[in-house]
Amino acid sequence: MFGSKYAYRLKLSDIEGNTVYTDNKIVQIEEAQFTISDINPNPVNSILNFSVNVSVEQNVKISIFDISGKEILVIHDDYLPKGNNPFHFDNINLNSGTYNIFVGNDQQKVIKQFTVVK
Repeated sequence: MFGSKYAYRLKLSDIEGNTVYTDNKIVQIEEAQFTISDINPNPVNSILNFSVNVSVEQNVKISIFDISGKEILVIHDDYLPKGNNPFHFDNINLNSGTYNIFVGNDQQKVIKQFTVVK
């Protein structure tokens, strides 16, 4: 269960049958989550601003998709540090229309829509 504390200890045995236990160790497992901020401005005609806030350092892919679902561009595909990570995207190569920003990894996916007006 994510977000919980667990205690464990190890049992060590040698070839002569002697046994000893380690001290209890406490670990906390945090669920890796992220959120994407509102897209500013929206509609946009030049620079698109948004941020991705991650709870723990994790690998995150950020892509732009057109309305038909075709991936147009990968903005980021690497680890993001814990905390707020701002992105500024110059959409000069995008035509007027509706697009989606996809932020995801193996555990979670978030999609935000924005409009380009030229």
